[in-house]
Amino acid sequence: CSGFRASQIQNIRNVTFAGFEWICLNNFEGPVVSALVKDQVSYMKNFQNVTTTWMTQLSLFGARGLNAQQIRSLSPEGCAGITAIVARYMPSEAYAGWSKECLEQIPEASYKGFNFL
Repeated sequence: CSGFRASQIQNIRNVTFAGFEWICLNNFEGPVVSALVKDQVSYMKNFQNVTTTWMTQLSLFGARGLNAQQIRSLSPEGCAGITAIVARYMPSEAYAGWSKECLEQIPEASYKGFNFL
């Protein structure tokens, strides 16, 4: 999985991402994670093994595909990677997945992205 390029990711059918394991997804290089879009991210399963680095590289286009179940399953390491961009562009429905433990791990600078309105 570390050999994927952003141009290849853009050509993979969205539903295929439901079958990707995190051992593979965490090996995506920065430009590949940044190339993920809403519909691809929405098919991804359990986020418990996502790394800080992976989350920091997720773009606004990918953040739009996050859901409450994915947020609920984030590990403390994944929560520490939440950026202001991810917080701002994730759907408001995904906010239902936040736990106190996760919110405590989010960098203070990322809170400016939260949109509670």
